[in-house]
Amino acid sequence: MGSRIWIAGVCWACAVLFADASSAAERIEVTALFEGAAVLEVDGASRLVKAGRRFRGVVLVSADSRAAVVQLDGVERTLALSGRIASTFSSPEAVSVSLTLSPSGQYRSSGTINGHPASFLVDTGATDVALSEATARGMALDYASGRPIQAITAGGRVNGWRVQLSEVTVGAITVMNVDALVLEGNSPP
Repeated sequence: MGSRIWIAGVCWACAVLFADASSAAERIEVTALFEGAAVLEVDGASRLVKAGRRFRGVVLVSADSRAAVVQLDGVERTLALSGRIASTFSSPEAVSVSLTLSPSGQYRSSGTINGHPASFLVDTGATDVALSEATARGMALDYASGRPIQAITAGGRVNGWRVQLSEVTVGAITVMNVDALVLEGNSPP
């Protein structure tokens, strides 16, 4: 399915880079997730930790049924259930994607949204990832349960929903939990 999505610059892709994992804690694992809490295992010791609390040098920033955000040495990381950080962790090499100007004067790329193929149009003046209602429906996104919004586009005001995409991939870059707008109708195409 070749859907076109507007993406706010390429800067959002920088979010996939991780910081150095040096810390007093050698191994961190999320073994259970709850709204506002998670069971963290730090160097073999387990505890239910509420958001904002510290356990063995690890702060649980937030948690829901999908992931926990932990802070270690001032660096935040998002961990899914049984997601781990270990002392053998090394930061991945910086990854970049180069886009060339198409003959029509646009920057385009292919990729995926939640595993569904997508064709991306990069609008350097946009502030959000945006998809049409038709595209979201074709990807089986539950957009109607998102927060209702009104967006201002080049074509005027349009109703829509603010949602969170589980995963957006362009080239070798994958970003998890991407905020996006689903706009009523068939635009953006």
